[in-house]
Amino acid sequence: MMNRWTNKYSYGPGGVRNTPARVFGGRMRSVLLVVLLVAVVVLGIWGGQAIVYRSRCETTFVNRMLTECDSAMTSTHSLSRSGGAESAAILGKIRANIRAVDVINEINNTVHGGNGYYVPTTVFTQLYGVIDSYSNNLKLGNTTIEDLNNLTNRLTELSTMLSELK
Repeated sequence: MMNRWTNKYSYGPGGVRNTPARVFGGRMRSVLLVVLLVAVVVLGIWGGQAIVYRSRCETTFVNRMLTECDSAMTSTHSLSRSGGAESAAILGKIRANIRAVDVINEINNTVHGGNGYYVPTTVFTQLYGVIDSYSNNLKLGNTTIEDLNNLTNRLTELSTMLSELK
């Protein structure tokens, strides 16, 4: 008597049959699973490359900033031994070196979405102020050793900040 009522909720003899719709749904599930798995692998590879690229950029940025800062420091040392017109040219070169460091700092901030300053912007504001003061004193013929020491100290602070990033 039990055999008369087949179990319609189970697979197999007497149970639910594998209809074409059910077979198609199973295949679609398998295809979607494979597509999602491939997408995860591709995104993983792509994300890994982005991380490596970002790391290389940071290293390049820091090294370039250190090079520019060292060049400014070298120019500052020759500033004490130069005359009026030559001092103005050297001061312009120092300003260009500082500007290069400032621009790289801004680029890094942009790349990191607004939270990537290596050096606070106030450091550059102070450096530009020191350079402007030195330049004005140079025009007036009133340069002092204090102006040079102030510039050297600010550049040394910048160099120290950048060296700590390595």
